[in-house]
Order: sequence, then C-alpha cells, then structure tokens
Amino acid sequence: MPLFRGLFFGVSKCTEQIVIVGAGAAGMMCGIMTARSCKEAGINPRITILDGARKIGAKILVAGGGRCNVTHHKVLPKDYAGGSRNAIKKVLKAFTEQETIAFFADLGVQLKQEDTGKMFPVTDSAQTVLSALLNECDRLGVQIVQPWRVGSIEPDGTGYVIHPSDDRNTPISCDRLVLATGGMALPKTGSDGAGYRFAKHLGHTVTDRVFPSLVPLVVDASDTWVKDLSGISTRSTLEVRSGTGKRLASFTNELLCTHFGLSGPGVLDVSRWYLDAKQNDPDASLVINWLGDGRFDELDQQLQTLGKRTVSGWLRDRLPERLAKAICQQAGVDPTA
Repeated sequence: MPLFRGLFFGVSKCTEQIVIVGAGAAGMMCGIMTARSCKEAGINPRITILDGARKIGAKILVAGGGRCNVTHHKVLPKDYAGGSRNAIKKVLKAFTEQETIAFFADLGVQLKQEDTGKMFPVTDSAQTVLSALLNECDRLGVQIVQPWRVGSIEPDGTGYVIHPSDDRNTPISCDRLVLATGGMALPKTGSDGAGYRFAKHLGHTVTDRVFPSLVPLVVDASDTWVKDLSGISTRSTLEVRSGTGKRLASFTNELLCTHFGLSGPGVLDVSRWYLDAKQNDPDASLVINWLGDGRFDELDQQLQTLGKRTVSGWLRDRLPERLAKAICQQAGVDPTA
C-alpha cells in the first residue's frame, strides 16, 4: 500500500531487519502491511514488533466500551485536529475507510454501522479485532516479542541499536525502525510518552505542548453534583468557550456521568479542544446543553409557555429524572413551579 512504501523502499535483502516499537493497533497494522508490501515486491525481511506490556492489545480491548469502534463510515480531515488539512487528507486517502472495512473483512471480521456512523465488529467484542490482527501477524511471520520494553535507541551506521530498559533482554540491531508507541494518554497500557523521548533523541522535533486528547474529564470540587449522577447517560451538546464567551468548538453526542466526572463519546470528542483552550486561556470554559442540540431561544419559549405544567415535569419528559432534579437544584429553580 502507498502508506508503507517509504518503509521498505530500497529494501533488497532478505536478511534486513525491520523493528517496530509498540504492538498496539498501529504497530500490528504496520507489521502486517509492511509484510504484505514486501511480499508483493518479492523480498522477505525479518519484521519484529517489540512491546513492553505483558498482555498485548490493552488499548484495543478498552476501545469503544470493550467493543472496539474500528472506524467511521465517513472519515474527513475536519474530524482531526493538529496538522494541516491537506496533510491529513493525504494520510486518509492513503488508506480509506472503505479499504479499512475491506481489510478487516479479509481477516474474517465483519463490521456494522451504528446510528453514530461508527463501525463496530458484529460480535460487539474488541477481542475479535485483536485476535484477527494477532493471527494475521502470525500468518505473515511478523514476530511479536513481549514483554520487551525499550529503554533507549541509538543510531548505528546505517541502522539502529535498540537497548532494553532492563537486563532481562539483550540489545537488538535493525536496519529500519518504526516508532508506534502511542502517545501518553494511558500509561498503564504503555502509552506513557516514551515514544516522544525516542523521537527527539533521533533528531525529530516534538511540539512544546503535548497533552492527551480523546480522554474523560475529571470535575473539580465545585461540581461534585455531577459525580452524584454517576451512571446517567444522555445526548448532550458540549461547547468550549473562551473567556470572552466565543465558541471555539462544539460537539453533540452521548455524555456519561461517572464517579470522577464526565465521559462518553461527546466528552472524548471535546476533550482535546477544552484542554488546549484552558492552556491558552485559564478563563476558558466547558458549557453543557443537557438537552442536546436544542436552541436556547426555542427552549426558553417552551418554558415560558408551560401553563400548569411544572419545570420538573417538562425536564423529565426529556431527561432522566435524577438529572432533571439536579439541574433544577443547580439552577435554583423550584421544580414544582
């Protein structure tokens, strides 16, 4: 595939060694696609994936609430933050959502599209996805070695020497190297930021600001009422606003109240924008419309014309009862009014 041509371009010897650091979804996909592309080119290098975890695929198994949302039925450049739209467009074009669906179908994993547009395995089990990737690596001869935690990487002539973090393993030399370590959002799975250190040591640049995205949000002491609603889920609109009130980002999706704060797809979507905004502007805020995408003026008009109906009753028609009661309490509204 075009995405992997740069990796094996110039590889001409079957004795060449390619090492991928990280056996998550990206690392295994890299190993699989590289092995397939090399096979098509008539070469057969040794491909090894190193991973420090005792159990492979921890992040795959927790993705999508344990069901693993593999892709979306339509993936667009605007769905991504960070790089330029043109750069993101080129990456997405190299391996489209339709090619992703076909790839997994070829491995025996059928995907289904849900109302949100997300694609899940028909088994509703992330283990199905993980097993398919592991089996394909095995079929292609891609060796996964774990636990083998990388401590440092040093250039060595035309290749690299990879040193382990302990004395249980010995250094490995390779001709080509891929860093697929993940970011630093979930340290217990291995995504602890080590990849950034390796990249910088090898001469790459890393942005001054590095922070997790697609993460749940922890509420502070002043919002403990949200924690009391743990287990309640509703479709809400979340907006990030600057200190001056300017809307910076908006997402409408499912929101889940938890024992620590907020989670669910909507919160994960907005988290990157909120965390970035707070670093730029301490007065930035996250505003939640618990009633979804309903406009303020329309909702206000409905409340003004309730007649004999109570505010609490009106809210209960649209929200879980506990949430409706909590909103009235926080707003200082008499639910019987």
